[in-house]
Amino acid sequence: MENELFESCKTRTVTVKKPFKLKTVKVDGKKRLEEERIEYAEEQVVVPANVTAQIFWLKNRRPDKWAGVPEGTRVEEHDDDGLLDALNAAADLSPPDDVEMLPEEEDDNAEK
Repeated sequence: MENELFESCKTRTVTVKKPFKLKTVKVDGKKRLEEERIEYAEEQVVVPANVTAQIFWLKNRRPDKWAGVPEGTRVEEHDDDGLLDALNAAADLSPPDDVEMLPEEEDDNAEK
């Protein structure tokens, strides 16, 4: 299974047999004979890598190694140094008194 998973992480080209309809028309004077048959041809198809399936499989088979964020990259919580309160206070500021606010426009399309 691991080898197939490794192969699926690479973009590869595969040969596929593709059916198509072959129609033959024979005309003999006023008679017209149509003949249809199914033929197969080989076609080269590019199969892209399936990264989502690989992530799913790895997280389910080896959750200790692949689930979540690695230990070295986790963000530690810090004590609040007052920055959050300062940002919230700045967001609540109203405009200065010398600035005129534009009147709200009425929407003609609004439901009444």
